[in-house]
Amino acid sequence: MKKTFVIASIFGLTALSANSAFAQQAPQSAGSSKTYAEFAIEDFDDIPADNGIRLQGSYDIGNDIFVSGYYRRADADNGSDPDSFAVSAGKYFSLGRGLADGLSLDLGATAGRVDFGAADSSFYGVQANISQRIDMFEFHAGTRWIDYTDGDDDLQANIGARMMLNSQWSVGLDFAETELGDLWGINARYSF
Repeated sequence: MKKTFVIASIFGLTALSANSAFAQQAPQSAGSSKTYAEFAIEDFDDIPADNGIRLQGSYDIGNDIFVSGYYRRADADNGSDPDSFAVSAGKYFSLGRGLADGLSLDLGATAGRVDFGAADSSFYGVQANISQRIDMFEFHAGTRWIDYTDGDDDLQANIGARMMLNSQWSVGLDFAETELGDLWGINARYSF
């Protein structure tokens, strides 16, 4: 955890020292696009794992509808190396007017599978996320309810922030409750 905090701190300070005038020249939609590819390094709190990775992508198919998916893998100390994947589809809504310009909401459905070695399970559920863009920063929070086919249901939350470096690249820091446990993550996103 210390290692991830130090890396995240260095990452954040470097990002904050970027020229804000350059980032403010980027279009308002930069980094907030629903069409993107993202790579994350994650530090898990609930399982005996040092860290993990997440590969995620999303595509805006038009009419404010998107499809997305991710693959997550943890590096467990006991060698089990749990992983999961999910696909989602949803619709997003632009809520911002005046002072709340840049406010958006997305609602969707998700389905996936988690692999804990002998304890595998499929899952499905619904999710809601809200985000607010302010100049070169975006803040987001969300929740999802999922039902495991081989277990109970679960209500999970996430919160984070993203800094737009230019019209395509952004970096972020997240906390999330996931099917593999609670985690902190740093990520880099390329928006198309």
